[in-house]
Amino acid sequence: MQTVSSGWGDKISNGKRNIGYGVLVAWMRTIASGVRFFTINQSRIGGPDILKGGGDFVTFFDKFRFDDASPFVTSISVNKNLGQYPYGVIMAQADVELDNTSKKFLPGFDTTISSGVGLPNRPMKISIGIEDEFLKLFTGYTSQPEVTLNNRIMHMHAFDAFNYINSYRSTISGSFQNAPFHNVIASGMQEMGFSSNQYVIDKSLQQNIGYMATYDR
Repeated sequence: MQTVSSGWGDKISNGKRNIGYGVLVAWMRTIASGVRFFTINQSRIGGPDILKGGGDFVTFFDKFRFDDASPFVTSISVNKNLGQYPYGVIMAQADVELDNTSKKFLPGFDTTISSGVGLPNRPMKISIGIEDEFLKLFTGYTSQPEVTLNNRIMHMHAFDAFNYINSYRSTISGSFQNAPFHNVIASGMQEMGFSSNQYVIDKSLQQNIGYMATYDR
């Protein structure tokens, strides 16, 4: 659940609304130092402050240094899939097209993003807002980008954090004896870099189990 300001209701009920959007990409996947997070009524729109992944806490994706690709966006599309049961969204995907007339998104052209612009698994954040207040719409990783020279367009398809979890390969070995399965899941989340306040795991209803985590599986 994302928090909004006390004036959010007035903004969405106003007959005339200025709609904005933002696309941030961590081309180099470098860890940011001294990250400043966006604060309503304090941070400058279009400034260096970034939106948190959601709620009031820092998420795994907030650790990267992001570059603002918003000025180059020509289209944005976000699709969210719902589960069979009333558990909410189970996976989201996004498509972003960037204007590449300047050749900025050709590998080696822009020295600040040169070695990362043509690679997959780039962290991406998409936000949309009304007036000066933005809400996070999507957070995830990109697949292999596609550059069309004739149309001067870069297209990026991205999957949300669930795809990151699904494709993660463990680098440790460990075991559980007579443990509830939600403890096993929590252990895996911690290895992937998520802190305990970034997720809520339902209590397992099955009997306690023995479990062995195998390296590189």
